[in-house]
Amino acid sequence: MSDGIPDSASEAKGWVQANISMLTRAYKSFMEHGEWPTILELQRTIDQANPNDSTDVEAVVLARPKVLYEASDFVPDRLSLQIRHLMWIQEAGQLVSWCLILIQKGVERYFSDAVTPALSKSDRDIFSPTLKVVKLDERVYDVLTVERPSPFAGSSKEPDSWSIYIDTRIARRFRGIDTVADFVRRQDEIRAEMIGAIARAPSAGQLLRVEPPQPLETTGEPVLFLSWGGERSKSVARVLDRILRDRLPGVSVFFSPRSISPGDDPTKRLFDEGLLQAAAMVVVLTKDGADRPWVIWETAVVWALERMIIPIFVDLEPKDVPGPLAQKVQGVFLSDRPEIDRALSRLATQYGIADVAPLSDEEYKTLE
Repeated sequence: MSDGIPDSASEAKGWVQANISMLTRAYKSFMEHGEWPTILELQRTIDQANPNDSTDVEAVVLARPKVLYEASDFVPDRLSLQIRHLMWIQEAGQLVSWCLILIQKGVERYFSDAVTPALSKSDRDIFSPTLKVVKLDERVYDVLTVERPSPFAGSSKEPDSWSIYIDTRIARRFRGIDTVADFVRRQDEIRAEMIGAIARAPSAGQLLRVEPPQPLETTGEPVLFLSWGGERSKSVARVLDRILRDRLPGVSVFFSPRSISPGDDPTKRLFDEGLLQAAAMVVVLTKDGADRPWVIWETAVVWALERMIIPIFVDLEPKDVPGPLAQKVQGVFLSDRPEIDRALSRLATQYGIADVAPLSDEEYKTLE
């Protein structure tokens, strides 16, 4: 760390400065259109502007310094930037400043007596009419809803309004954030702590995608981890929990509301007896939960350990799921009954079970 800037932010700074012209172009496209340009779009734009320009956009994206848990071999289809990158782009100064303000406001809302703490576009104590005219508030929303970890989890957006919900499990960890560097540093601390619990504390310079740790010694049943986030996802997972236990005899389905009892150490149960033991994971993805930190972390752990993952998309598309999960793993849609049956059959094969019965009409109706 130098001059109070976290090492990861310093690495991001070097990458941004080395590619400032291209990244500024990508930022301006984002501000104008509301989404980051694809690698192919950006490459063509650069080539059209100067046919002799040797810039290789994909190579630049591949060279971007990774943060903890980010897969080293994953290449996104868009060039998107996080706060740790935007803080070094001069044109993004106002956007970054407002992101910091909302992070601080989010922490304030956590400590308020609001039943469901959230920030919204209509908050008069945050946004001025001028900012709404230039749609800066929209871009702040776009940045913060994909920033992880952060005080936020879950969001909703309509043509003329939006809300970002406060993650009451983690927002308190962002107390005392006075600068953007503070925020990046806190993100790195939280990632390192969680990876320490998951992968036996690799150093801050390592990625999670290292040689997988060996499962803990156990004489119990093989484990299937059922991941969820949000009330709708939890409801679907609860029905799946029963279905999976009925069809996979001898397999221990880890479903946190049932598997973690009062008085247990939830972290130990979740990681040591759930994630690290699981031979496979089923993750239920919904609009209100796919971007929640625990869903992202749980799937990242199992994916990094090179275990089977089957995503079930309930009310969203794979493109709406943050991170590499939807691009690296074949999932199924809850609305596609034959595919759900195929997923059950694939899980049975994973656990050495010869065959499973397809869903009954009543089971599928309940699952929907």
